[in-house]
Amino acid sequence: TSPMVAWLGTVAGVGRRMASVAAMRPTVQRSLFSPAWHAQSGRSRLPRFSRGLSDDAAKPEDADADVVNVAPQQSKPLLADENPTKHRQEDVGKIYRIDAEKLKKIFPEGLCGELHNVLYGKRTKEAHHRNDKWWDLVLKDHPGILIRPEAMQLISSLYCLSKNGLKKGAPRMDSAGYLLDGASGVGKSTVLNHVVHWARSSGDWLVVFVPQASRLVSGLGFYARGDPEPEGEGKIILQPSFALEFLSTLVEANKEKLTKLPFQKKASTIEAANVVDAVQQLTELKLELKEAQAMDVFLDTLDTLREQTEFPLLVAVDEFNALQGMSLYEDYKLKLIPAQNVVMAEALSRFTADTWKRGVLVGAATRTGKFGNVPLPGHGKKGNRHSVVSHYSRDDIKRYMTFMYQAGDLFTPVTDELVDYMFFTTQGRARIVEEYLGSEVFNRGLHNLPKKRKVGRWYHLNEGGPDTMFHPETGKPQEFYTHVEIEQMRLENERKRIQELDGFA
Repeated sequence: TSPMVAWLGTVAGVGRRMASVAAMRPTVQRSLFSPAWHAQSGRSRLPRFSRGLSDDAAKPEDADADVVNVAPQQSKPLLADENPTKHRQEDVGKIYRIDAEKLKKIFPEGLCGELHNVLYGKRTKEAHHRNDKWWDLVLKDHPGILIRPEAMQLISSLYCLSKNGLKKGAPRMDSAGYLLDGASGVGKSTVLNHVVHWARSSGDWLVVFVPQASRLVSGLGFYARGDPEPEGEGKIILQPSFALEFLSTLVEANKEKLTKLPFQKKASTIEAANVVDAVQQLTELKLELKEAQAMDVFLDTLDTLREQTEFPLLVAVDEFNALQGMSLYEDYKLKLIPAQNVVMAEALSRFTADTWKRGVLVGAATRTGKFGNVPLPGHGKKGNRHSVVSHYSRDDIKRYMTFMYQAGDLFTPVTDELVDYMFFTTQGRARIVEEYLGSEVFNRGLHNLPKKRKVGRWYHLNEGGPDTMFHPETGKPQEFYTHVEIEQMRLENERKRIQELDGFA
């Protein structure tokens, strides 16, 4: 019996200690059906479609009077810092706002992809014509960019590359570059915009930015033949107008750094102390001399950037694969010319080589249009790293729609049902998500006064225009009328028309 008595004494001691500890704590219900349990676990008894617009957990329907000290559920912040140099890996999935006017100074070349059209399109308030592009109907001065994991991986890699060899006094780049690929509209251009914004905001990088490389091989602009008749066949294309545009925007975006780089004259006849001085002298020449010297100054500038080691050099080229296929220029025999015979395209495509002492390439492929099927180049001697940009996840779409709703660019309340619909129809493609949200009934017509009249459903118009979307008399979207209401309105309009004819007679 003594062992049993000792065991009972031990149990009694443990019970007294547990009772004393419990007496020191406030009374909190621990039942599975208690609101306190739901609040602490982040769950809710609310219906699935009645969640709030933010990412915070929905509040319980009621709270018992004896529940105390229940801390509110803290969610991940929706917005990241507007300065891209402060973005970290934990900011993936957040949204950072950009200002259209400020970006004009940071990106004198323009932006990649449809974001440039959204910011600097025609900006029409109403769709007067059926041929209007969707981005012309989106009025955004402070849009948001979703921070993608691929962008943060690139930023981390570029930061590490920029520090190579500094301690030994021989800076270098161990990688030739990074090439982004993926399905059409997944956000490759947006990732490239984010990386360039980070590099220029940091103040350390010398950035060469080509937002639309397909222009160089599309047969546009003023051009000349490098091998004119009768000696040649017209298969070499020179583009002095594009060279002048490239040099002007390059100096505008990197003027302070380019003044410290001695100009290496090889092909041109311009004597200059630095790159900025060379471009300035070029722009002051007469038209004929300017056109004759533009390509030579362009090639000498690239040679200067190739040999310099004072600054880490980032070359960002969107639609990079367009420089690898056939151009739309024709020779004297009306045959298409390879892109490698276009001097500017060939010079920019050489960024994948290993001849750059302290430069790295970040290129993105285009998977739409005439160059959508052109493959990216293979791995160079230093090794080009290929990366596939992923689609938006459902949470990404929800957070982006929540941002647009809170910013006033979206008037339809964000529910789980709407998020599921967007995720299913867009397949997580960023461009299509932006297009669908920009094509919302409120953004297309603005006839229904969303601040005064609430419409509880949504739809995407595939054909027709504002005249067919809204009823001609009430201004209400026609899809929200039942068949009985439409028939009643038709009969009422017919009765009014007959009365007017009788009064006229």
